[in-house]
Amino acid sequence: MLLKIEELRYRIDKALSLFHFKKAERLAKQGLVLSQKEKIKHFEYYFKAQLFIINEDYQRAVYYLNLALRENPQDSFSLNDKGICLAELGKVGEALPYFDKAIKFFPEYPTFYQNKGWALTLKGEFQKALPYFYKALEFEPEKGESIFSIGFCLEKLAEYKKAKDYYFKALRLMKGKSRFAQFKIKEALRRL
Repeated sequence: MLLKIEELRYRIDKALSLFHFKKAERLAKQGLVLSQKEKIKHFEYYFKAQLFIINEDYQRAVYYLNLALRENPQDSFSLNDKGICLAELGKVGEALPYFDKAIKFFPEYPTFYQNKGWALTLKGEFQKALPYFYKALEFEPEKGESIFSIGFCLEKLAEYKKAKDYYFKALRLMKGKSRFAQFKIKEALRRL
């Protein structure tokens, strides 16, 4: 059962990265039921937090992530998601160490590098963000989100030709996976 619960966390992460919020919500509810049935508090809190994240109630999500981290301080998914919530609440400086801890406990998971890079872009630190996106691609070479993010950073750094190349590559990778992501990429291409 524990493997099923862990698998749900990966599936939620994938759904959220593709902007499939209804699917992520359905998976989080499944995880919540399973974790309650198995009486695993750490996962119960984690899945409750996911439901608040999906509904953009980051303050309440942080509350449940803190409870999850009290149960398991080394849970990289909870650390990562707390970083996301803090960044969404405008506390990017506070968020960055949570991504670092997530990476420390699970260094081969590309999403944690992606999210650290994303947080750095919120601070306008595009040059600093780039290595995190490239690192995510080392683990998942076809991660469209990271390829788009590299394009975004290159655009902000006035490297328009390279940015356009990355946007086109991201568009090819996202075709048929996420209409919203495709829309955002096309919007970025129109800027160039």
